[in-house]
Amino acid sequence: MLNGATFLSEQNKEFLASEASKAYEIIALQPGMITRNMHSRPYCNQFTQAAIPIVREACSNIDSRVMKREWRLSGVRDFIETRGLFFHNFISVEFQKDELVIDGTWQQFVPKRQRHDELPLVLVGTRDEVVEYAGTSGVPQRFHRVWQ
Repeated sequence: MLNGATFLSEQNKEFLASEASKAYEIIALQPGMITRNMHSRPYCNQFTQAAIPIVREACSNIDSRVMKREWRLSGVRDFIETRGLFFHNFISVEFQKDELVIDGTWQQFVPKRQRHDELPLVLVGTRDEVVEYAGTSGVPQRFHRVWQ
């Protein structure tokens, strides 16, 4: 269970990443899903829908708000800069004045040649931490707006 006193702690982030990763098993049961490397495919909606109940249960001991967040393309410039990305979903957990982002398909934005086994499947952190980690992992600047 989460510790509300240390909501933004690495321990809580690791716990949420571990719990949310259970959603991959649920997605794998859906017809037509390519199960290999699900974390780097554009399955953000499927992951988010499967992970929300799991994350809500994991957060049930603190007074938090777990919800789907969606970034949507806002115009021609966005379309050109993101090379056709229309939307991206991830999970937001709000507790008091803090927020953690949980994204199980963030690696779809990492160029293939820069993906490696040490990248987390599920990325958890504050919005700033997620943007920073994504950037240092090779996610092009034009995609950083997804989590901002």
